[in-house]
Amino acid sequence: VSSDNGVYVGVWGSKVDFGADDNTNYEIDAYFGYSDESARGVSFDTGFISYNYPGGEDLDFEEIFVGLGYKWVDLTLSFGLDNAPNNSEWSVDLGDSGFGLTYGDYDEYGKYTLLSYNFTQTVAGLSIGIALSDFDSEGGSDEDGFVITFSR
Repeated sequence: VSSDNGVYVGVWGSKVDFGADDNTNYEIDAYFGYSDESARGVSFDTGFISYNYPGGEDLDFEEIFVGLGYKWVDLTLSFGLDNAPNNSEWSVDLGDSGFGLTYGDYDEYGKYTLLSYNFTQTVAGLSIGIALSDFDSEGGSDEDGFVITFSR
């Protein structure tokens, strides 16, 4: 939920499988923040995210983030709380094509790349996006995935 003054709040969820012998099957995140953009295309975003893994509470963590962008390029820095990792993320939208590329680095955990496409049409008021994801862990594991996103 967002407002005309830049304030937003929301919940995000996903099915997860870490391959461990725990009961962690879902990720449910809660977030809030403030964002704005100038007439010249300079934007900023700042907020808080709580990452929650029911059944794997020892995995839960929070972070504060700040982002700065210009037109189609964004840089976001996330600062992990309570010994959670910091993250730096660059993203580029390829004009108004709907295509985007994101590269991120979670300190001491690994690097990730996301190639995405956001459809211009909506279905029942929902925006739809698809993405290919690649995560390379510093521990040597590699996770690739296909993501479908519905948002409102």
